[in-house]
This record gives sequence, structure tokens and C-alpha cells, in this order.
Amino acid sequence: MLQSLAQVDQVYQAPVALFYLEEYSYKEIAEILEVPMGTVKSRIARGIAQLQRLLAGPPSSAQPQRNCG
Repeated sequence: MLQSLAQVDQVYQAPVALFYLEEYSYKEIAEILEVPMGTVKSRIARGIAQLQRLLAGPPSSAQPQRNCG
């Protein structure tokens, strides 16, 4: 899981790690990162969405790309 978290955009890594791994509250994370609580919630949601995409792998319906040359 930590390897996958390292692949998430850096701006989302700290909020996700603080919330899920360190079990800080939104308010505590907002204070630590010196950002509004809404920003913390947004970054956690976007970071989790990226993690889910990474862990799911490529879409199964992906078409192989053709060489157009």
C-alpha cells in the first residue's frame, strides 16, 4: 500500500497518510498542513480516487493501440 501511495500526486500523499495511517482528524490535518479543512477533505478524496485507480490497474476494456504509420 505504501508503494502505491508513493505513486499518488505528492499534494495528496500527506493528507491521505495522516488520515488513514496516522489516524489524525480532518481538523488536525488542516492545522498540520496549514490549509482549510475543505482542502484536506478534497485532497483525501482525490488521493483515495488515485489510489483506487492505481490498485485497480489498467481498464479491462482497453483497446490495444494501433500503429498508424
